[in-house]
Amino acid sequence: MFFVLSKCFWFVVEPGNFLVLLLVTGVILRAKTRHRKLGLRIIWTAATLFALILVFPLGSWLVKPLEDRFPHREWPSHVDGILVLGGGAVPEILVERGMPMSLTGSARVLAAADAARRYPNARLVFSGGSGQLIRSVGTEADVASVIFRQAGINANNVTFERRSANTWENIALSQKIVSPKPNETWILVTSAFHMPRAMGVAQRLGWKMIPWSSDYLTGTHYSGLGFPSSFSANLNILELAVHEWIGLVAYRVTNKTTTLIP
Repeated sequence: MFFVLSKCFWFVVEPGNFLVLLLVTGVILRAKTRHRKLGLRIIWTAATLFALILVFPLGSWLVKPLEDRFPHREWPSHVDGILVLGGGAVPEILVERGMPMSLTGSARVLAAADAARRYPNARLVFSGGSGQLIRSVGTEADVASVIFRQAGINANNVTFERRSANTWENIALSQKIVSPKPNETWILVTSAFHMPRAMGVAQRLGWKMIPWSSDYLTGTHYSGLGFPSSFSANLNILELAVHEWIGLVAYRVTNKTTTLIP
């Protein structure tokens, strides 16, 4: 139920969809005599939001504090296991084209492959089923297995968790599979903007992890003005940022994480 409700809620509040729904609502109300003024206000609100997204990198400003939460650190002296979370993979493309396609997840897999080469005796686990409301023809694990092979990692040496649909299930189901011991050292690989929520879940489940972030979207010093320089790029990052902040709040409210930002 949580998964279905989260998908329906996100469809409405996703910035791109929200702008369209706001504009359509304004146009409909503008056509009605009783509500013309309200409709006009809504249309102007949609236009103002469009202009703000076009001019200002709102998404970058929202993503940066998430990415700054867990700075990159030195390689640990010893690692027992590596858990990499799925996200952004499109298994339908793999099935139809025979080649992997991933919007954000390929960098995670490559970062995990790099760690696996550095720690050849560590257990490598990839967690990713399907995050679609209507189940897809494959899983993110299918896409990851191809990317691992392209990176020189034998996919037969990777443990794949294929049933998870969200971050909570990623970590909870993986924990059941590997049964990590309290004294083991595991590193958690995911996108930098997603790391606070993932670490919060790990802490809630009592699985001690070292955060290992990948595919950063922001730098450390620039203000963000003028980068990225298009509405579509600004909107894409804004949608990632809004999705992640909503996810953090939802996970805190439903007791899937110990704090809003661990």
